Amino acid sequence: MRSKLDDLIKELKMQVMSEFSNENKYQILKRSLEIQLIKYLNKYLKKNFNMELVFHSIRKTLKKKEEITEKQFESIIKFIERELPFRGETRNRIYNYFSPVITTKRDRSSDNSLEQFMD
Repeated sequence: MRSKLDDLIKELKMQVMSEFSNENKYQILKRSLEIQLIKYLNKYLKKNFNMELVFHSIRKTLKKKEEITEKQFESIIKFIERELPFRGETRNRIYNYFSPVITTKRDRSSDNSLEQFMD
């Protein structure tokens, strides 16, 4: 009985450690994507495009380790798709690549309903 309990505890420890490892890998991936986007935004800011305020806003958000909105990403994807690593890729594939740093919109129609208060 004691050995079964020890085996179960050992198995649970392994599962927890695996989950921590996976979460840590995801955070590392997310941070590397943020850094990559910041690098591109710095490059675009040096070129004095008319979208300087947009670039600054997105860069500020990424530096705070926060996700950017879909709309913000849509405003810079036309520049990103011209970068060497992304040439020839579809916008959908580029979006999927950066998806860990892009927040998805909530369905606003469900937020504006009083259904949750009615019984």
